[in-house]
Amino acid sequence: MTRLEIDFLTEYDDASLLAELRRVATASGSDTVPKADLKRIGRVSHSAIVRHFGSLRRALQLAGLKSARFMKAADEELIHHRKDQAADSEPLTRASARGSRLRQSHKVLNRNLCRKITTDSHEPV
Repeated sequence: MTRLEIDFLTEYDDASLLAELRRVATASGSDTVPKADLKRIGRVSHSAIVRHFGSLRRALQLAGLKSARFMKAADEELIHHRKDQAADSEPLTRASARGSRLRQSHKVLNRNLCRKITTDSHEPV
């Protein structure tokens, strides 16, 4: 009789979910897990990861993996990336942004950072 292989997780705790993300990354030969890879070879759904950790980006960070996209960045992340960009002698280009997994242009980073600084300066003390 043929034995069926389980294609889902038996436990959904932090350790099991993070291990699954690492397994999918290894299986795809990448340091990240996009939603498409999770759907294609994962044993847990994207929505289960998001429900458990709040976002795929947070789960990837906890798993020691990189986020494939850079969207809805926290203020600290924007400031960190802007400082890194300023420290580099070469300007940020689309090609270098893709290489560093930073998918926003320097104009977007500057605009978001300026918006944050302007908003903070108008808050009552």
